[in-house]
Amino acid sequence: MRQRQANGFTLSEVLIGMAILAVLLLAISQYFTSSLSSYRKATEMLERVQLESIARNVVVKELSFAGYGQGLFGDFSGPTIEIGVSGREDRSDTFKVHYLEEQWLSAPVQRHVTIDVTRDASGTWNLYRREEGATRQPAVQDVTNLKLIALVTLDGSLLLPHEAWPDEIAAFIVLLSFGWETSRTAYIGFSAPQRLGRL
Repeated sequence: MRQRQANGFTLSEVLIGMAILAVLLLAISQYFTSSLSSYRKATEMLERVQLESIARNVVVKELSFAGYGQGLFGDFSGPTIEIGVSGREDRSDTFKVHYLEEQWLSAPVQRHVTIDVTRDASGTWNLYRREEGATRQPAVQDVTNLKLIALVTLDGSLLLPHEAWPDEIAAFIVLLSFGWETSRTAYIGFSAPQRLGRL
């Protein structure tokens, strides 16, 4: 008897080959799915870190203006920084700074800027910047709270918000909270003592 030469694959060989191919395709699919998920998580985390940094920088920059220009471009009476402590953990404290602006102006102009956190019409929490006489402008989204942590006295000691406040401070510390359950502290220091008031 003569044996016939096979020109193709047997059914069992084809089935085994398809099974191996299916396992390889499944492994590749799982790899790409997990890579895409990791990429999305890393992107979200990077965006959150950037928003936290932006919010912290906005707060430090705006609140550091307290008393700017006083004695150099002019003078004004009253506190250079006012703080309204809400008394509730779920409500933002309010910060109002007073300074003189002279850039591009023929005479210095006194500015009053308020920084606080509140919800907008759609329910999103925002860090707001409001200049007196203007509308409130959102500075950074997803900031859920802004709280005074401590006042730094002229001799460098820390006072908690519920303690008696001095007339002047050297700095203060705030806590920013975000919608993804993280928080960051910010130290706002001044080059000269600032007159303090309550809102």
